[in-house]
Amino acid sequence: MKYLSIAAGLALSLCMACNNNEVKEAVNEADSANEARGTLDRDSLSATNRQTTDTLAKVKTDESGSEFLVRAAAGGMAEVDLARMGSTKGNSDFVRRFSEMMIKDHEAANRQVEALAMARTVTLPVPVVPKEADMLAKAAGKQFDIKFMDQMVKDHKSTIDLFNKYSDKTKDSSIRSFIQLTLPTLRQHLDSAQAIQKILKKGG
Repeated sequence: MKYLSIAAGLALSLCMACNNNEVKEAVNEADSANEARGTLDRDSLSATNRQTTDTLAKVKTDESGSEFLVRAAAGGMAEVDLARMGSTKGNSDFVRRFSEMMIKDHEAANRQVEALAMARTVTLPVPVVPKEADMLAKAAGKQFDIKFMDQMVKDHKSTIDLFNKYSDKTKDSSIRSFIQLTLPTLRQHLDSAQAIQKILKKGG
């Protein structure tokens, strides 16, 4: 029995590591594609190419803007995937309602990220199942609720840090505007997640 437990734990660790590597690989591939393409500098184009560029409505961004869109897209897709799990597996009404809010808000933010990326010809990462999904899939009932909300608190702290970091780094005004408009929602999510986390850990 001991060996079975060790084997199961090892298998889960390997699976989570695999998913984690897939997420990193997807982000790295998108970064590489964007670095190879380079940022679009309208002033350096010929008159003909400049007219074509204007027709296609492409927008110049900087390296930091491109990096942000890649990471925001990867994180946003992961949040929606986990929230869908929370809406179906959640044992607590708090968890299910929080998950539905997450799906609505993050899908809206993801659409904005996609629009910003499309206008700038920025390649976004392919969808990858987040590594945390494996851990949450093994949990049920109250154990799932607690693990899910712990993950939501952790993820939103990381996302807020990411948004703050690139708000200072990028010179792309539209991306900066998106960051500043989205941060209050992310902070609201974090506040709600922490409140639910406390309720669950007190036995609520």
